[in-house]
Amino acid sequence: YKRQILNILDYYVCRPRDSSHIFRWGMLVYLLILSVTVLRRSMEQCREQRIIEHYNRMPCGMFYLMLDRDSHGHLQLNEATIYSFNPQCLHLLRYPDAKSLMSAMLTTLFPPDEMKRFRENVLRASVGAPVSARMQMSRGDGTTGYFDAAFELKRFGSDGTAVECVFLDVTETVRAESRLNVSEAICRMVIQNSNRIIQRYSIADRTAWTPREFSDRMGLPEKIENIPESVIAARTVAESSEEEFRAIYRDIDAGKPCGRDYEVERIAADGASVWMLTRYVLVRDEAGQPRSAVLYMDDITAIKRREQALLHRAERDGLTGLYNRAAMEAHIREVLERPAEDRRALLILDLDSMKTINDTFGHAAGDEALTDMANALCSHFRHTDRIGRIGGDEFMVFLDSCGSPAWLCGSLERLLGKMEGQYVGDGQRLPVRCSVGGAYQRPGDDFEALYRRADACLYRAKHAGKNTFELETESGNLIADASRGN
Repeated sequence: YKRQILNILDYYVCRPRDSSHIFRWGMLVYLLILSVTVLRRSMEQCREQRIIEHYNRMPCGMFYLMLDRDSHGHLQLNEATIYSFNPQCLHLLRYPDAKSLMSAMLTTLFPPDEMKRFRENVLRASVGAPVSARMQMSRGDGTTGYFDAAFELKRFGSDGTAVECVFLDVTETVRAESRLNVSEAICRMVIQNSNRIIQRYSIADRTAWTPREFSDRMGLPEKIENIPESVIAARTVAESSEEEFRAIYRDIDAGKPCGRDYEVERIAADGASVWMLTRYVLVRDEAGQPRSAVLYMDDITAIKRREQALLHRAERDGLTGLYNRAAMEAHIREVLERPAEDRRALLILDLDSMKTINDTFGHAAGDEALTDMANALCSHFRHTDRIGRIGGDEFMVFLDSCGSPAWLCGSLERLLGKMEGQYVGDGQRLPVRCSVGGAYQRPGDDFEALYRRADACLYRAKHAGKNTFELETESGNLIADASRGN
């Protein structure tokens, strides 16, 4: 080939110029143009062949609609010609050959409503707007399928205009979505008609999504970030339940399976107390690592209120509302088992002349005297002190954090002074007075030892003239209020 090319160049270029010079150069130009034309045509054929092979391997179906123009030059679909089906069209639409598919394309392939949409999509694509739609088609075997279709304008030469249609069978996806939508609708209906609240929590970004009804009730957004601290900062968790609320998300972040019920007291937007019983299920990724959690919460406010009412009746005295003897004793025993951070003292108080009040004015006056005594104790002592009625006319006060003996003596003097103005009965009124015995806790004391010493002090105070007190310090010293008497 090289030698032939050199001979051609020698003949047409290197030969002496003669009368055939123009002819030789003309032939050279003609051969060059012919070679370029043949090469270009070969490249186009190769490109078309690669495109056809690519289309034939595509998992989706594809065909072209050649559009005609009316007398005004507008594109129209009425006489559209379908051509260039790829093999996947026949497989997806289940037709035996291209002829039968072409026959069905503009007749029975689409239901009437879908045919109208199909024409509209083709005409929209013919003006250059890419269109995509999910369409229903009737397959050649009589079944119905759903296909995602895309329409795009293509031009061939100067006059040829076509719309490329590409579609993919998504029937199984549509059916799965339909089943999922039905399941979600059922779940949503069950959730909305029950007291159960479902919350989704993402471990990675510590974000939770809560149903609108519950978030509105709590005064929080549906998407809560930086949980649990943001919820606690918003004052929607009772102070007594803050640690329990943190424990829920701490266990989730650690990947622990839910092994117990979490009872949390929440504060609604209107200030009402709402008790929620919470459990969760971890959602793990393919590697088995916890990725998120689904929390389900039940409103147990009514149950907690019933429990609290029962507990209140079990622990409280029916007349005065103070703690009863059993509740007082259980609380004191529990406190005495803990190391003492401060002084502790037990006081026993007994109404003076209770029998006289009952005999003179009846038991109603006696109940009034007991109620007045209870009110006086509640108004005098701190809310951290435990106050109870442990017998007919006997009361008990336990101070977990107590001051010095001098401080306690001053407090008892003020209490007895307040009761100087309390009387019961009509006409002949009788005073409501009391005697007090108290003892400070010593190392190693249990309830019996502490109660025994306080009761002994009460006995001595009553025999010293009543309306007075006697107190035993940690060292065993006795302090009496000798300034008072009957």
